[in-house]
Amino acid sequence: MSEDRGFQFTEDTVPRAYEEVLVPRLFEPWALQLLDECNLRPNAVVLDVATGPGTVARLAAKRIGSGGRRALKPGGQLAIATWSRIEDNALYAALHSALRESVPGDLADRLLAPFSGPDVKALKNTVETAGFHEIDARSVTLPVIFEGGIAQAARSLEASPLAPSLATLPSRNATQTERRDRRTPCSIS
Repeated sequence: MSEDRGFQFTEDTVPRAYEEVLVPRLFEPWALQLLDECNLRPNAVVLDVATGPGTVARLAAKRIGSGGRRALKPGGQLAIATWSRIEDNALYAALHSALRESVPGDLADRLLAPFSGPDVKALKNTVETAGFHEIDARSVTLPVIFEGGIAQAARSLEASPLAPSLATLPSRNATQTERRDRRTPCSIS
């Protein structure tokens, strides 16, 4: 059974891989998309809430040329970016499927955490209930490009809180051996 550490960053290697692998390929493109949607003016005030390592805040600061503040004024803008369902994310759906085949299910299912938020309609309803007006809610898709190929894509797991638990697993477990033995050999000419 896997050691249950929850979905948290506990090892030094995780933030480093996160910054090297995920930030430039996943989080910066989404942050730029979010900021483009806001059409920020110079010296605008930006509220930074739960943007991970601050990718949105750093890019916003470059655009508006001012330091961060932590309050939304009347007439201000609220922009929210969140993950969609895992079924809408081919890479992570494939990674989750591969994990479900090779590691304990509870460990594999930790990868689902970022994908478990509300859908666009529920998020819009929440924002309306909070008193915001002129709400534009929609789903947007951006490509994730791992120019280093499959090895680089697989490294995205090193940038997740699953990394420490995955590192403690034996290199081959009984399930993997059993599956390998059931494969039918074939040749391609």
